[in-house]
Amino acid sequence: PFRLLSVIAFSFFMFLFSIACASAETDQVLTCNMTLEKSVFSEPQEITVSISITNVSGKKLAGPVTLYYPSGKKVEEFGAQEISAAETKSWSGKWKVTEEQLNAGRITFKVRYSIYQEDGATVNKTKNFSHSISYEMEEVDFYNSQESGAESVSPEKAKGTTVSTSDYSYNLLNDNTIRITKYVGAESILEIPSAIDGHTVSSIGEYAFELCRSLTKVLVPEGVVVIEDRAFVNCSNLSGITLPSSLAQVGINPFLNCQLLNSISVNPGNHFIEIVNGALIDRSNSKLISFPCNSSSSYYAIPDSIEIIGDRAFAFCDNLQRISFPNSLKQIEPFAFANCVALNSLYFPDTLVSIGSGAFSGCDNLDQVMIPNSVIDLGNNPFMGCKKLSSIYVSPDHPVFAVIDGILFRKSEKELICFPAANERTEYSIPNGIRSIGEDAFNSCDNLAGIDFPSTVETIKDNAFSGCAMLNNVVLPDSVTELGLGVFSFCSSLTSLSIPESVSQIGYLAIGASKDLIVIVSRDSYAADYCIKNKIKYTYADDDPLDWLND
Repeated sequence: PFRLLSVIAFSFFMFLFSIACASAETDQVLTCNMTLEKSVFSEPQEITVSISITNVSGKKLAGPVTLYYPSGKKVEEFGAQEISAAETKSWSGKWKVTEEQLNAGRITFKVRYSIYQEDGATVNKTKNFSHSISYEMEEVDFYNSQESGAESVSPEKAKGTTVSTSDYSYNLLNDNTIRITKYVGAESILEIPSAIDGHTVSSIGEYAFELCRSLTKVLVPEGVVVIEDRAFVNCSNLSGITLPSSLAQVGINPFLNCQLLNSISVNPGNHFIEIVNGALIDRSNSKLISFPCNSSSSYYAIPDSIEIIGDRAFAFCDNLQRISFPNSLKQIEPFAFANCVALNSLYFPDTLVSIGSGAFSGCDNLDQVMIPNSVIDLGNNPFMGCKKLSSIYVSPDHPVFAVIDGILFRKSEKELICFPAANERTEYSIPNGIRSIGEDAFNSCDNLAGIDFPSTVETIKDNAFSGCAMLNNVVLPDSVTELGLGVFSFCSSLTSLSIPESVSQIGYLAIGASKDLIVIVSRDSYAADYCIKNKIKYTYADDDPLDWLND
């Protein structure tokens, strides 16, 4: 079942992403993505930072874009870049993370740019974008250290460490408040304490209540200001939660895959978040954060003011069949509707600019998609594993995307983005001129048994053919130089894979573990070394098994 595969896939993606921690922030003009070499530190140190900036406004900017370090100094190597509509400019360089930034918990760059107003006047803009960072946490069991007669470790001494009590683990923050990092209790109805060891609870950390299956109802106390990403993920019996009026910041759907959750409520007086028709809304960012998985509604009309549908906001909402998007909508974040298995049709407004990676992955009943001309930014295959989706449609004059025989391409990069999972072809020839196969482009295409690559393909990105259960014989052309992570993972019928000498980079788990697979490589090639190191069966392209008889 795709639900199980998707849960496994989410975990797999999180593992892969741990190699490079990424952050993205969006306004309706520029999307800024930042990737750090690492995000957890024992001390200040120099790291590699990679940044990409995309113009998602659909218009020409009034002037060049400039990039600035956290210190305020201009990034001279980036220069003053003219970024056209739908174009991306990138920079990669070194930055030394400071103690001040570690204490603040984030590293922040900024860009400056100009836009045209309706009257033609030029307005200068500045946009900050950040990536979270942290110290490595040393585990300290406060109570056991006292009972054992060891030197007492008081919470006052524990700043920057993790302290454990009977039911909770927490960090003591610089303002002497507490961030809960883990709950290990077994309560059914839980009122989270407003203070622990005399310190106010101000934050609930990511995954802090993950897999707490005993919980049925939770009251978050006043004083809590932040609930981080997926804080209550997979609490399978949680049916209701009450949030405080003090809550100001909520991360990626804290209630992801809480299958019995049917009620989220917010105490009166909250000026930052609210509940509208059952959904959790971030007022300040006009963003829908979470919709209860167990809502009985088969139809939901997203409120008119919403501009952003958050990462995984509707994921695993089994009952949802139809969704109405408002004309205010501009962005659908990654995996926003993942595994909405009953969702059967989509009609996007002409205001929509961006659809994130895997946004509708695993929507088993989705049978048609029309992408409007306003959409100029698509993440990795937004429609991965949609078992009834056979074709995707765009207008012939779409500025960014094209469709050939129901298959979606990105024009400027000459990249194949999405081969719909229900496409009936068992054999497919990629059009000549295509240079790149996008991430997850053919993921979970069960009908596909054979694929023919043109001599123009250079890159096959992460998980491009993962889960193609019938794919059996693949010959890569000499033009290919790079295979991403997990490219042919979970291809259970794959028996022959020919990798040319031109390939100089192969990602982790790129070649699956099918017991009958033989990889054909050139002698002394990168692919041969990869097979040897990873204990994958291989043979040489020029090998004659009887040669030894003639010696």
